[in-house]
This record gives sequence, C-alpha cells and structure tokens, in this order.
Amino acid sequence: MKISSALLMIYFKSLLLCLILLFLQHHTFGQKFKKIEKEIKEGDDMPNAYEQPNKGNDKSTANALSEIIGTILFNFPKESDLQQIYGQPIKLSKYTYSGGEDARYTRIKEQQKTLSWDLQANYFFENKNVQGIQVFTRFQFMPKLSIDVDYSGLREKTENEGNFYLDFFHANLSYHRLAFTRFDLWVGTGFTSIWIGENYTGWNFNLGSEIYIVKPVSLFTNWYFGGIEEINFTQGSSDLKVYINRLQVFAGYQYYKLGSVRIHGPRGGIGFSL
Repeated sequence: MKISSALLMIYFKSLLLCLILLFLQHHTFGQKFKKIEKEIKEGDDMPNAYEQPNKGNDKSTANALSEIIGTILFNFPKESDLQQIYGQPIKLSKYTYSGGEDARYTRIKEQQKTLSWDLQANYFFENKNVQGIQVFTRFQFMPKLSIDVDYSGLREKTENEGNFYLDFFHANLSYHRLAFTRFDLWVGTGFTSIWIGENYTGWNFNLGSEIYIVKPVSLFTNWYFGGIEEINFTQGSSDLKVYINRLQVFAGYQYYKLGSVRIHGPRGGIGFSL
C-alpha cells in the first residue's frame, strides 16, 4: 500500500512537472514574434554571426562564406571548357527529367528550351501556435541566370494578445555557377523586406543547390543570409522533391532565425514548371 502511494505521488509530481513545462513552452511561443519586433526596434546588440570570429578559428563566418563562394566561382570548370568536352552547350530542359536521366539541364537539342518558369507553395508548421505559408518562384531566362522571388507569411497565435504576423520577402538575381545535367548550384544577392508591425528593408546573400539523385527524385536546399536594423537573419529550407512531368511535390524542413529567435519545423508543398 505504501509502495502504491509512493508510485502515485511520483506519477502526480511527474504529471504536474509536464504541465508546468508545457505552460512555459506555450508562454515562450507566445513571445516569439513580440521579441523579434522588440529586438529590431531597439537595435539590441545581438551576436553577429557574420562578424564574430568562430571559436578555435581566427576567421569569421563571413570570411568562410567568401571562401566558399570563391571556390564555387573560380575553382570549377567553366561551361566553355565543358562544351568543348561534350560538343554541345548546356541548355534548359523542357521540364525537369523530361529527357530521361537529364534533369533541369540537358545537352540534347531535342529536349532544350530557352526560358523556364517555376512556381511552388508550401505550408509550414512549427506548433499549433506558429504556422505559415511560403511561395517561391523562379524565372530563368538562360541556363546561368535567374530571377528568384521568395515570400513567407507566418502567424503566431496568442491567448491574450491575439495574432502576431511576420512576413519575409526576398527578390534576388542568381548566378547558376554549376549548371550540370544532374546538379545545379547557385549564388545570388538581392533585396529583402521584413514586415513585423513595421516594414524593414535590407540586402541578402543567397546560396542554394539541387541534386538530381535519380529520376524522378531530387534533394533541394536554398538559404538566405542578411541583416536588418543591426540584427542578422537566416532563412533556409531543405526538401526531398518528386517530379511528375511538370508537377512537383516536396516535403522537408523550414528554418528562420531573426536576432536571437529561431522558428523551425516541417513543411510540405506542391509546385509546377512551365
């Protein structure tokens, strides 16, 4: 009987602890967007991931990114060299995997086209309080250059203060440095606008890639880095995609970091190509 009472007491205390943790977690979620707005307005002295040196390394993250970009831009074969090897220039495919094993790009004349337009949308879920949508579109007017536009609209529900909203907008010019039949890697830069109570603007740097593993599957990742009102932001996603003719379905992971606040979770969506 004493043992049963002791176990019951342990169970009760464990349940109470779980309820307290859930309450604290819910309270923290309810402060996320409000904290972001406060940090932007006050211009808090946030840790700058692109200026502070890494521990055990005398180079900052900014220098590391510069080295990566330098390697991408200058240490890989140029398209003119590859054209001499393969005998045909790389061009856009009619749509991804339209030519069999070749994916977004092809060297087969019959499968080539001049322009490409992609549109995709997805739903993002962190928890019952923080959810949102993202829309990404790409207009590629030659194999090496594209105009990319990305929009995210997030909503945070709170019990006492209603809903808070956070919107990201990026418009970039991207250079597809490595445009191969089974691999695409791009670097870009452009304009960023963030709405949270007020509108804030800045610039971003973009890095992304897509690996076409096997028809009809690919691994896609796309990341933005920048600064707004003296605080840094990072936005990125990684997906597993499946292409069905001009249609694509995907599922993966979405990540946002603005100042000291992180928002992340699973996502899933659909898109198409013209």
